[in-house]
Amino acid sequence: MPCGTGRTRTSRRVLLAWAAVLALLPAAPAHADSSSTAGTGHRRAGVVDPGVLRRQGELEQLADAVLGVSEGQRAYVPGYAGHAIDPELGHLTLYWHGDVPEHVTDLLAHAPAGIAATVRQAPYSLGRLREARDRLVAAAERGEDGAVWKRTARCGTGPGPPWTAPG
Repeated sequence: MPCGTGRTRTSRRVLLAWAAVLALLPAAPAHADSSSTAGTGHRRAGVVDPGVLRRQGELEQLADAVLGVSEGQRAYVPGYAGHAIDPELGHLTLYWHGDVPEHVTDLLAHAPAGIAATVRQAPYSLGRLREARDRLVAAAERGEDGAVWKRTARCGTGPGPPWTAPG
């Protein structure tokens, strides 16, 4: 065997192995930089505007402050029916059944700069909707007539638990 032949074969094998590994790796995601959007006004897909992320946090803090309870306890807040957050527009929509408490109105009126909030009336509170859902499920488990449903869908006027439709 000529001098260096084994070493060359090993080097080629290593090089080919690394090439195969690199070929199998997914392309690294591009990092957002000012040049990637220069003059276009658009961001690359998958890159979130830091301002949107900041507003998302501010909107969630405002919703938490308005309710004063954890997410799992919100159904027990009298009148609360749900809320929707739009971080791109910096907007919180609060859905409320009945009279909105004064402390809620005050908090929404003093939202942070760049954040807007509105209250929309809801036909039912979240608590009442969950009670109705639980009664329907219990009736279905007991096999009661009329306690059968084939589909669920969200109410078109806002967030909340899915509505169930019999038959």
